[in-house]
Amino acid sequence: MHPRNQFQFMSSRIKIFYTTLLWVCFTLFLSNCWQKEEFDYKENHPLHQDHEYHNHDDKHSHDHHHHNSKKDDEFDKIIESLEDQRRVIWQKPGKVIDILGNIEGKVVADIGAGTGYFTFRLAHDAQKVIAIDIEPKFLAYIDSVKLKFPENIQNKIEVRLADVDNPKLNDKEVDIVILVNTYAYIENRIQYFKQLKEGLKSGAKLLIVDYKKRKIPEGQGPPDALKVSANEVETELEMAGYRLMETDDTTLEYQYIILVTNR
Repeated sequence: MHPRNQFQFMSSRIKIFYTTLLWVCFTLFLSNCWQKEEFDYKENHPLHQDHEYHNHDDKHSHDHHHHNSKKDDEFDKIIESLEDQRRVIWQKPGKVIDILGNIEGKVVADIGAGTGYFTFRLAHDAQKVIAIDIEPKFLAYIDSVKLKFPENIQNKIEVRLADVDNPKLNDKEVDIVILVNTYAYIENRIQYFKQLKEGLKSGAKLLIVDYKKRKIPEGQGPPDALKVSANEVETELEMAGYRLMETDDTTLEYQYIILVTNR
């Protein structure tokens, strides 16, 4: 082979080698980025995340300041997820609220309120809405957002910090309680809902919305292992002393809706 042709041949092979090497490195880099962006649903669910944080202070105290910025970033991402504009398509908040019937003059407790996704919608017609959560950041978020609403709506919304095992309702305080995407993250549920009855007026309604225990699109809700079936919810609430009014498995594609009443 002519020296010039040999040089061109070698040069071409070197280019191919480095191009391939760069492509492999770039692919590995993207893969690593995607893994960092992936959220484990259980670890990052507001209720569960707060439960772990408050019960393992010693574990986290040594690196609290180091991870402060990271926690803020994660919290912002949770808010972004909960307030995703596409949520209205599959969550259908209007139809969920319609199941409660006329809520004018009613006091409603939104347990696991998160960003207030349902709180603000309920406040238009309800007499009062108590946004209950165990994460102070969510309550602060609701307080800041409600300032954008008319004063009459602002005055209807109260935020309340709860414990993981106590919603902190006053005696016979509310007419309606809703829990959306929250039920599965409550521990000792039968005892929790027995205690909840103390804060309910006679004949009060309790509405549960949570994910069906079947295969749904990836990223839409928790894995099956973390779900509670509609049958389990019905059984547990009956054991806690509630009477089943309605189970709706068709209105929402990914979730069931269960309505019970305080006996």
